[in-house]
Amino acid sequence: MKTNQTFRLVSASLLMAVVFVGNSVAQTTHATALPSTAAQTVNINSTYHYGVDSIERAGVSNVYTWTITGVPAPVAGTHYIMSPVAATNNSQKTIKWLVAGAYIVNLGEANPVANGGCSITHGTIAVTVNAVPTGTVQFASLTGTNQCSATIGTAYTTNLTNTGTISYPVTITYSITKNGITTTGNTVSVATPGTSVTFPASDAFTSALADDAGRKITITGVTDSFGGTLTIGANSTHTLTIWALPAITTIHHD
Repeated sequence: MKTNQTFRLVSASLLMAVVFVGNSVAQTTHATALPSTAAQTVNINSTYHYGVDSIERAGVSNVYTWTITGVPAPVAGTHYIMSPVAATNNSQKTIKWLVAGAYIVNLGEANPVANGGCSITHGTIAVTVNAVPTGTVQFASLTGTNQCSATIGTAYTTNLTNTGTISYPVTITYSITKNGITTTGNTVSVATPGTSVTFPASDAFTSALADDAGRKITITGVTDSFGGTLTIGANSTHTLTIWALPAITTIHHD
């Protein structure tokens, strides 16, 4: 009798071990490359990427539930647009912010129902969305000080004026005309609030030339530190003349 009882206990133990092993499923974690967990301050119409490491079992992903709360009470499509980064992985989203306000991005995660449906709530991110930028940037003067050309191109500094609310640094996009040729898409950064901008020596704005020539810089775009578009003032073009240097030669005699 004891032998049969012992057999039944051993058999039950083995059965439990088999059941336990049979339900064991390995988890695979896919790390996100997103670097920051800090609160954000962004501009209207800016888009950012949010996410956490994703987990899956045998190719089946956990379930991720995104919600946004805050003031004003956010409504999808009105205050923000949320889009999946990948159709098969809701652990990452892009959000375009449409209305100024103070928002909280929330994310819940749960195992699939087949794996118990265990759930957690991840840490939140506070997002402050600023109103549309109202700042204006322009040259302080339409003309600069005419000057002699440089043998090697040197940086050129001139004054700016700005009004309104501006978040620095700002990026100025500009075209530059020299020797009758215009190049576009150049950029320069203004790091702190101030009254000047320096165009780099690589522009060769003051470089040597054979004849006197007018040169021109035109501001074509200005964005603030959040990527918001600022207004370009009426003084968007700045011109001056670069005088040619006398030709260097040797002294002659009779």
